[in-house]
Amino acid sequence: LSNASDTIVRFILTKGANPKTKTKSGRTALDFSIKNKNVAVCKILKDVSDFSSFTVELVLKKGVAEIFNLFVNDRAFLSFRSASMDSVLHI
Repeated sequence: LSNASDTIVRFILTKGANPKTKTKSGRTALDFSIKNKNVAVCKILKDVSDFSSFTVELVLKKGVAEIFNLFVNDRAFLSFRSASMDSVLHI
């Protein structure tokens, strides 16, 4: 399924889908890919999505090692600040 998912995500992005679009509860496609532990889709969406406190929390608390490793070396992820100025270390 992972291979099919990443193919579909790539296709939808080429057709103009906005990966920063959020649900009513503020979740992005990246959040759902982390929650579902879909590493292939996380790799696609990581650099084209915005991080939120929820995204950071998912990576730190719910993500598998491979997903965590995708983010731990990302400067934007490590320098993330929430609306209340919490850093990755505070979440």
